[in-house]
Amino acid sequence: TSQINKLTSSGGGIVTGYFNSDDLAAGTCSNEREIVYLVSPDSGGIHSTKVTNKFWKSNFAPGVFPHELEDLINHYQRVVVKGASAEAGCLNEGLSHLIEDLVGYNVENYSRYDLFLSSPQSYSACGGTSLAQRGGIYLFLRYLYERSGNDKNFLKNMVQSSAKSYTNIVSGLTGKTSDFDSMVEFLRQWAIALAYTDSGVTTADKYKYKARVKNATTGNWEGVCL
Repeated sequence: TSQINKLTSSGGGIVTGYFNSDDLAAGTCSNEREIVYLVSPDSGGIHSTKVTNKFWKSNFAPGVFPHELEDLINHYQRVVVKGASAEAGCLNEGLSHLIEDLVGYNVENYSRYDLFLSSPQSYSACGGTSLAQRGGIYLFLRYLYERSGNDKNFLKNMVQSSAKSYTNIVSGLTGKTSDFDSMVEFLRQWAIALAYTDSGVTTADKYKYKARVKNATTGNWEGVCL
């Protein structure tokens, strides 16, 4: 809808879309249904910043839509079905960025984790939703997803849960071992993987990211390039 275009001011950036949790509750501010809001093509810049039809089709529609759909599903499963509190914003956004990757539209995550890797000591693994922090939590969740054996049940467990934040990650991870079943161990081995991937120092899978692969449908790369 062009109403989303109008939310972007002349100050830079662009509002690409969102999910509004109020829509899943009854009330005067609710549409009382499941809705994902997306910016619309606007090649002439009539409503705000120009959004060409080509760029909309190649970026916003295929990338932003599954991102926001994860937000909707996450909130619905946790709050409406489980009666629990909403997930921590950083982890929810991290899951959404991982979903962009898994559906074959990983094109924006590289710039986010480049920001994180330029100064990783400046950010916690799950401490906020800035672009750099989004890059960091995406990298962390991608590593855990690969350590789970690319098991989609890992993602399902975290969405269909009453646990929150770090506790949710530990309880949701599939394929845990005796030396890989706590947040301390997750973070320690992840830090090693960030340093050792593509270095030739080790061949141990637990200390490196898997090689990227091309998504069979979109032709885009899935995975991490360090």
